[in-house]
This record gives sequence, structure tokens and C-alpha cells, in this order.
Amino acid sequence: MSKNLLERLGKVSDELLIPFLKITETIGLGPALKKNTWKVSNHVLATALNSLFKFNIEGRENVPMEGAAILCTQKCSGVYPFMSWVIASKCANRKVYQTFDNSYFTIPAIRSWLNYCDAIEVQDGELNPHAIEYLTEKLQEGELIGTNLFYDEHDGESGMILNEKLGILALDYKVPIIPIHVPNAGQAFNLKTGEISFNQKLLATVKAPITDHVKGGMKASELMEVVKKSLKEK
Repeated sequence: MSKNLLERLGKVSDELLIPFLKITETIGLGPALKKNTWKVSNHVLATALNSLFKFNIEGRENVPMEGAAILCTQKCSGVYPFMSWVIASKCANRKVYQTFDNSYFTIPAIRSWLNYCDAIEVQDGELNPHAIEYLTEKLQEGELIGTNLFYDEHDGESGMILNEKLGILALDYKVPIIPIHVPNAGQAFNLKTGEISFNQKLLATVKAPITDHVKGGMKASELMEVVKKSLKEK
């Protein structure tokens, strides 16, 4: 399929879906429609990922069937946020409110689909006030949220900045953080260059929930170091 054809299909999708979403929101049917169709959306995403990559999930039992929790991947770019989304659906049949790099919202069709699925747009992985407000609301409602451990603006682990705002959210609302480790996610899809390595084998490991902070006595920076260590362990 040619790039021009894909772009045209994307524009058609945007032209159809975006006005439809606006209409449903206007007449008050938006939330109900999304609630009853997110399983279809997740199934489509899982099917698409399986057609591009071969992936397995370990530690399925670590995704809670109910209650608020934070799914934490290394970044919000590449295949990381998509994996988080699919894992929540496949392991616990739950929707996750996931942060995505703003670059995704410039891609025809994907941007309208992300908006439909209540994805949260962030730049370089940094949680802006709007994202924090939205994620806070979802935690209070007992939902799953998904976000990133590192800011994406730095190359190389030595220069990465830990996302302490994530730690503050977890501390404030006393919810567990569940690290998701995908060691070769960067090799599968590079958002900046647009390079996709098809048939790449991806292994996503859902680590045991981190709850050391729930009783208090930890700083956000300390909590993020614990999450970082968990993501690095095999």
C-alpha cells in the first residue's frame, strides 16, 4: 500500500470520525458511545499490532481487575503506549487512559482514533497541567491510567529525567504503580525516523505492583528510582 494512499485513507477517516465525535458529544452520547465501543477499539489495535509484530505478555496476573492503578512504561513514544493499552485490555479486560507523545496527534487517522479513545497528548513525556488534571480525575474514579517513567527529550539513559510528577500522583492518591518492561520496544518502531521493523518479536513483562509508597514516608524521587530499578530488572 503506497504512502499517498495511506495518507488519503487517513484524511477520509478524520473527515468522517471527527465530525461524528463532535455530534455525539453535542447531544450527550459521547461518553456512553465510547464506554460501549472501547473493546472494539482495543481489539482493532491488538489485531494491528499482531500483524506488525509478534508479541507475548508475561505477568498478566499483575494487572488488577478493578481499582485505580498506574501502568508505567519507559516512554510515551514508539510502541510503548500501545503496548500498555493492549495489555490492560488483554489481561484485565479494562480500558486504560494512556499518555501519548504529541507526534502521534499529527498523523492522519491515528489522531482521530486517539481522541476517540480518550488518549492524553503530552510533549516529550512531560505531564502538563491538563494531563495531570485529567489523570487525577480518572484515578479518583478508580480507573487505570498509563504514563511514562522518563521524559523523552533526552537521548541516552544517563541524560534522562525521571518523571517525578508521576510519583506525586501515586503518592497523593496512594495507588500502586505497575511497571511494564518492553526491552526492545525502541527497535520495533522509531517515531522520530518513522522506521518500523516488521515481525520484530516483542516481550512485554508486567512487573509486580509497587506499593511501598502507599503507607507514606517516601519522596516522589525515591519512588521513581524504585520504578526505574524494577524496569531494569529481568
